[in-house]
Amino acid sequence: SLDFVPSKNCFRSKTKKKKMGGGGGEDDGATTTSMKHMMEQKVQQQEDLYAQLKRQLVWSEHHHHHHHHQWRSGRACKIALFVLVCAILALSGKESVASVKTRKGLAGGMSLPFTRVEIDDGKTQWTMERVCRHFSVENPSEITIAYRVDGDAMLREVMEVEGVNVINVDVAYSETTVSKKIGNRKIGHQKIGKDKTYAVPVVSHSAYRSSSFTFDDFLATFVKLNAKRRKGLLVTFKDPRAVVPTFSLLSEEYKYDRIRGPLIVGGEVLPGPGGYRPQMGSVLKVSPYEVNLREADVRDPPIPSAKVTYARNEQSGRVEKQGEDRYDNLLVPFHPSAFVDKVKTFVPGAILFIGWSAHGGCVDKENIGASRTDLDGLDAIDEDLTRLTEGMKKIDLSAALYDYNVNEKALEYEPERTLTNAMVDDAFDLVKYWKGDVIFDVPGCIIGGDIRARFDGSEPPHKRLVRKKLGYGVMIHGVIDGNLRNVLKNREFKFSLDPSNTFSGDVMDEKGKPIVQGLLAKGGPPKFREGQVLGKYTGKTWGTYAKNTDWHTNGWP
Repeated sequence: SLDFVPSKNCFRSKTKKKKMGGGGGEDDGATTTSMKHMMEQKVQQQEDLYAQLKRQLVWSEHHHHHHHHQWRSGRACKIALFVLVCAILALSGKESVASVKTRKGLAGGMSLPFTRVEIDDGKTQWTMERVCRHFSVENPSEITIAYRVDGDAMLREVMEVEGVNVINVDVAYSETTVSKKIGNRKIGHQKIGKDKTYAVPVVSHSAYRSSSFTFDDFLATFVKLNAKRRKGLLVTFKDPRAVVPTFSLLSEEYKYDRIRGPLIVGGEVLPGPGGYRPQMGSVLKVSPYEVNLREADVRDPPIPSAKVTYARNEQSGRVEKQGEDRYDNLLVPFHPSAFVDKVKTFVPGAILFIGWSAHGGCVDKENIGASRTDLDGLDAIDEDLTRLTEGMKKIDLSAALYDYNVNEKALEYEPERTLTNAMVDDAFDLVKYWKGDVIFDVPGCIIGGDIRARFDGSEPPHKRLVRKKLGYGVMIHGVIDGNLRNVLKNREFKFSLDPSNTFSGDVMDEKGKPIVQGLLAKGGPPKFREGQVLGKYTGKTWGTYAKNTDWHTNGWP
């Protein structure tokens, strides 16, 4: 508030001075009256000015307080907005970490072609790039996989070999009947019968050769020994009935990060060149030894596609397709989409491993006509369904999640001797809703033939596989002879293998001896040297082999 108050004493004092000046008569009086009137006007003006100033100051104070309140309110809004933005950014970062969709390439002359940035390792999702970082290698081609580990002693030996990155285990199906629960663990032992029959996955390269080494025992030993070694695990299924019991065991260990390394799961699930069904769809309900199938003692007989005939239906009078289900009642039901669905359900963070059936041509000497003759002589196999409970339905993999006829596709591919674009499309349809990385297993001789034959510049199908999506790779398997080595290592071929997306799988030399995968030289396409072979076929154990072998000089694959 103002303390200034105008005083009328100002002009009064001056008036007195003029009066003291003497004289003036009527003129002086008039002059004095005029001056007095002027001074009163000035005083009135000052009072009006004072009133106006006071009103302005009061308004100014009110406006100042109101503006200060607005400023404080605006500052609060700004702080709240800042906190909200920070929360959104933090949530976005967390979601980005959880999804693990972004990655970056490794340093080096031949690093993976990843261009996005990975925030962390992603504790639940394995990718090809994360696998390479896990093993401190630049490319998948440098990763060493140990195959045919089918016993406890061999598992313990191979776990001690520093040069082995991944352990492959083949899993088949077995049943056991007990009078009480199996030990303290029920996980993985799926009850399927009223007579206390349990489905038990076992470690076996054959779908028909049982084993006392259960997958439960294998996994317990692997987890215990792998706590500090951090090796990976590649699970290859040989029987569709073993999938759910195996995943029941794996999911528990995987959930609590006790695998400690990459997890890759899969099998041969799609029909390919040659006209045969995939191995997972070729499991007979009875052992081929019991029905004396040809060469059943040396290999699991592949099951061919059933020939289709067309005949008129006597009741409807229409011409209908017949015979395509001729072998269905001999086989364990299987559909590829049901398998992928189980992987998504139990171990969604694993890397999916997909293979095609491939027989005849450069792969082997299977004769599809002879295979059909063998099966045509078998009678239908009738199961005793009275002993089964709802448990058997839980391990069934016959439900088709989309329209795909395995026999029809296998029959269509009978004339083919190489991977085709149609087969690649089948694979893409199968993994359409799979968000993780995929490894496609292809015979090395088929890839070599494609590389050599593409003089017209057209892209071979195996290149479509790896070009489809970042994180898709190829694994080669089968016999790698001298001629094929020259093709695969040749720098002149436009579509030669790329080490950044190629794994070396179950490959062997001309004599059938496994070739040990070694390191690939940086800065160039695959180079082959004289590779060492594993000792199982020469009588050596893993331990003896490891001591006498320089792992770093072995060729790729």
